[in-house]
Amino acid sequence: RIFSAEDEKKDINSLPDTPGDLAGIEAYMRDEDNAFGACEVSFSEFCVMYRLMQRQRERKDVTAQIVLFTMYPREGMQKKSVEFEAAMTEFSQIVNQSLRRCDVTVRYSSGQLLAMFTDCYQKDGRMVADRIMHTWKLQDMPCDVTYEIRTFPL
Repeated sequence: RIFSAEDEKKDINSLPDTPGDLAGIEAYMRDEDNAFGACEVSFSEFCVMYRLMQRQRERKDVTAQIVLFTMYPREGMQKKSVEFEAAMTEFSQIVNQSLRRCDVTVRYSSGQLLAMFTDCYQKDGRMVADRIMHTWKLQDMPCDVTYEIRTFPL
């Protein structure tokens, strides 16, 4: 599921102004689509989530991994090509489908995807990232992917 700032603006303007209806507000915010995989958000939303995790970490032991996947075109392919964009879209789908509903991803640049694995220790985060890399290699795409992983907070 992809959430955007534009959706938020539309949603806020369409909500009735009914004071004292916390149950109604919670029902509106509840995620009921039961979508499989990570939650894909905009970069600004990712930053808000990152900062919230920082604040939670100040009070208790919150574990998370931040992962930056970077795609490189192989010889003969241009980074600004339709084929490269298609490969990056395919890779994004693999990442999102490989992660849990509580994890978050964002397309950071034309060839980079940023992910936050929540409630995850470093060895587990590496295992997940390695599984994603293995799945990618099975696709036999004309691009290579590397990743960098760090324990939260950076």
